Amino acid sequence: MSDSDSDSDSLSSTGIPSDTVLEKGLRDTVAGIFKKGNLEELTVKRVRSATEKALGIEEGFYKNDEIWKARSDQIIKQEA
Repeated sequence: MSDSDSDSDSLSSTGIPSDTVLEKGLRDTVAGIFKKGNLEELTVKRVRSATEKALGIEEGFYKNDEIWKARSDQIIKQEA
């Protein structure tokens, strides 16, 4: 098993992380904002953007994906 095989569970065939990774990324970003006390950064748009950068996925992924647009909004609001 090569090193790249260990990453196969977290990435889909399109190179987009699994739903679990995408969701955890959003939750971790919200938690990080709370820890830093930067509550002005706690907007859906800013959390999505920060998570996209942290996960190394295309900018606008959460907003432009039909399913993840609503799902990310719900997750962020749940965590906040």
